Amino acid sequence: MRFAVMTNKARDCDLSATDKIVNCLSSLGAECAICSSAETLSKVITDCDAVVTVGGDGTILGIAHVAAKSGCPVVGVNKGNLGYLAELELDGIQSLSRLVSGDYTVENRIMIKASVSLPDGKKEFYALNDVVVTHDAVLKLVDMDLSCDGYHVADYRADGLIFSTPT
Repeated sequence: MRFAVMTNKARDCDLSATDKIVNCLSSLGAECAICSSAETLSKVITDCDAVVTVGGDGTILGIAHVAAKSGCPVVGVNKGNLGYLAELELDGIQSLSRLVSGDYTVENRIMIKASVSLPDGKKEFYALNDVVVTHDAVLKLVDMDLSCDGYHVADYRADGLIFSTPT
């Protein structure tokens, strides 16, 4: 098996946790590609069976769109403040053996796809937790035409809108 180990250098500055995880996976016969950005991850994920994140929930949220596009499952090792999405703590990485042996189940999460029409074109985004639509200037209102699955829902003139998933 091949894993992308996505590390958050702000949470693992000396990479000691990342090294422990890579050593654990390697000792189980797995190959690892270490990444520190969503951009790097997007280049290697197509050759990976799963992503192991080292950080907190923010690390998972930051790469979820990349993993979703490739259909690659994500398991988080918590090194941050919150650990609602991260399944493991660093002292529990021996559980990664179940990932290597295929003894796991995937918990699918609902994601949001947001499309924003701008003067320079349409941009699409995917998010696991929430999408915040606002103006880039403080104290400026934004006009929004909200549609869902192609159906017009409402028009808004507001500071912004926040759309959330149950995650």
